[in-house]
Amino acid sequence: MGESLIVSKELEEKYESGKKAAEKLINDPDKMEIFLQRVEQKLDEIPVIGEQLSMLPVMISFVKSYVKNDYREAPVTAPISIVAALIYLISPKDLISDKLPVIGLLDDIAVVLLAWKYVIKDVEKYQAWRKAEGLERVELKG
Repeated sequence: MGESLIVSKELEEKYESGKKAAEKLINDPDKMEIFLQRVEQKLDEIPVIGEQLSMLPVMISFVKSYVKNDYREAPVTAPISIVAALIYLISPKDLISDKLPVIGLLDDIAVVLLAWKYVIKDVEKYQAWRKAEGLERVELKG
């Protein structure tokens, strides 16, 4: 993904502010489960937009495993980064309204890609752990 990703300063600030809320969620498994269900519902509402959000299921799986203490090999900053992006994804207060067809998802995609940039190595290690444990394999894309 990477270095060619251009993110506005305002968008990056919104993502960073989501990290405080993400820290609270990470430490409350019940609230986290409800939150992740909301994220999955939001994903069901999004029309197919190629591979841009294809990494979300493995990111959500990573967070669930982290919160359940099944997988703790990553620094806490990894699930916090993911949850911060997910908070933005389901927030009704986007920089670009989700009510605008297709274009309304661009800021959501940008924030998810920003988080992916920060956590890709941790998620790849998580994926290797899942495979070694014989757990269902989720293909990484991107």
